[in-house]
Amino acid sequence: MITPQFLTKIVENSDSFGTFSFEPLAQSFGESMGNALRRTLLSSLEGTAVVAVKIEGVSHLFSTLKGVKETALEITLNLKQVKFKKGAEGAHTLTLNKKGIGKVLAKDLEGDLEVVNGDLYICEITNEKGKVELEVMAESGVGYILAEEQPEREFGFISIDSAYSPVKKVVYKVEEARVGRKSNSDRLIIQIWTDGSITPEESLKQAAELLSKQLAHVFVQNDVQKTLSESAVQETINAEAQDKKFKDLIIDELNLPSRVVNALLRENIETVADLIKIGEEKLVSYKGLGRKSIDLIKDELKKLGFEWNNMKHRIAKRKFGFGYDANKMLLRQLCRNFFIEQTLTTTKQKAKAAQIAVEKLVSKSKVKNEANKNYILKFFGEQALVDRLFDTVGPALVKIEGGYTRLTLNSQRQSDGAMMARLSWAHPVVAEKKKSEKKAEKTVEKTEEPKLVEEKK
Repeated sequence: MITPQFLTKIVENSDSFGTFSFEPLAQSFGESMGNALRRTLLSSLEGTAVVAVKIEGVSHLFSTLKGVKETALEITLNLKQVKFKKGAEGAHTLTLNKKGIGKVLAKDLEGDLEVVNGDLYICEITNEKGKVELEVMAESGVGYILAEEQPEREFGFISIDSAYSPVKKVVYKVEEARVGRKSNSDRLIIQIWTDGSITPEESLKQAAELLSKQLAHVFVQNDVQKTLSESAVQETINAEAQDKKFKDLIIDELNLPSRVVNALLRENIETVADLIKIGEEKLVSYKGLGRKSIDLIKDELKKLGFEWNNMKHRIAKRKFGFGYDANKMLLRQLCRNFFIEQTLTTTKQKAKAAQIAVEKLVSKSKVKNEANKNYILKFFGEQALVDRLFDTVGPALVKIEGGYTRLTLNSQRQSDGAMMARLSWAHPVVAEKKKSEKKAEKTVEKTEEPKLVEEKK
């Protein structure tokens, strides 16, 4: 096995340029590492960029400002080049108010983000009465996002294309390196140019860490992957294709009366996907949509091959990111493990979902009737678990009103950084009853032993 024994040398390092060398590398690893690091540096590091602009007195990008040399479009293009130090998560709003003759620069922006290239030219005011009043919204992200793909912003803001990557250029070369008398090793020299929002050294560390996490996940087998079947994967693929189809299908294309279409458009329901997200119950409350209109809408949706009941899970956000059947199977397995082992350790997201299901199952096990028995039997499909809940769990917690379990956060998982959590009973009565049953069994065994001895005598 080839073990890494190379050293990393910082040849040159400034705020925006750095040169690094790695040697000695095993033969052919120079090219492999260089290409992987270069692609990761250019495409996968997080940065902060302008995502939307709001200019006072401007309704579209082709407007002009009185007393300002540049048009709104030119000002926006200049603002796209402003670079920021990474701040807290979420959107940040910066303002710029400038009056009188003079040049407007990026350092004139005021807000909670630090501008890196403060000398960047934005525009020039050529009239004493001229002024520039604008707001800039900046967010953190990865890669390049077009204006059309940006989410809807606050009224007045115009979305623009955003280039988040803090790395501008990466060049690498591979040379021969000598180790003793052998010259079959590689030396990797990599040069990195950044925009100043991050140092080349820090960008290299982030890229290496990101690559190592991705490679460490190659053969990770977690409990989710074990429960997935080919049919569940195929269902997920089909559901995603149908979601895209609904997003591309506008309301006008449905065979609905104009009054129904207008009522939907008034509520900003423009596509079939929007219609499904709203749901039947909320749709009834909208003005101009009575029971007859709802029936017409349901008939049109049926023509597409779907009904309200089976579309909810397709459009809504999936709990674990897989198909409906796979999610149900995984949730059943998590709950089963908890009731058998009396504890469950998994990711925070799965533990929360399991906690909700467990609380509901316990509540039903406290009331012994046919409806609750059928519900739990349908959920697990095992009579043994049904008997355990009604004979042990339900009676032990019958006097407690909710809050049967507790969720405790653990450390992050090393393989992918996922937050782990532990689900356990909030009240020890279930565990204590189990211990008392074991003690009772031991006492029975002790009392029976003398009788066996007498019989032998």
